[in-house]
Amino acid sequence: MTLAAEITSEKSKRHAEEFLDSLEEDETNLARRLAEARRAAGSATAKKVNHTAMAMGRREAVVTSPVAECCKGQENGLVIYLYVKRPLNRQAARLNCQRFGGDLAGPRNMQEYIAMGNFLRPVATGSCFLQYNDIKTEGKFVDSRDQYAAINNFEEGEPNNAAPTGEDCVEITPSTGMFNDVGCQEERQSVCEYRIK
Repeated sequence: MTLAAEITSEKSKRHAEEFLDSLEEDETNLARRLAEARRAAGSATAKKVNHTAMAMGRREAVVTSPVAECCKGQENGLVIYLYVKRPLNRQAARLNCQRFGGDLAGPRNMQEYIAMGNFLRPVATGSCFLQYNDIKTEGKFVDSRDQYAAINNFEEGEPNNAAPTGEDCVEITPSTGMFNDVGCQEERQSVCEYRIK
């Protein structure tokens, strides 16, 4: 190995160690679980393994820590949810989710919505940002793919865009599962989703 290669290798190791040290414990655990899930996704045994609970014939989220898995299906793949307790504005919350290849949660069907709600209810201590927003067109709530929001479960009288600076982002109240429009600059907890095909 040349001196340049050794220096590059040492810098890479140091950078990786600094990055891992900067992560909180739940983020480190998520990174490990995502790596394991991605490795297993291609194997035949992975198709048989399903860590979701079966209750009344429906798949629901399994709470093992602040992480839950849901809804392995052909269209959307396996969905892993991560609850982030640290309050952040929406942009920072979304960037935090994207660090590991995910996004803010945006359920694409009722099964995912129910699983996410069942996961959040016992662990979340406050409202959480979702990926739904009407930033481009007022009143047209879309997800990160620019598709209409699959779930439209707003509280009565919402969305109302009541704040003086507007309310273009969506939060979920975990205890009720209801949505509210809120200012994107406000700080909330968040729920990330990671889709593994």
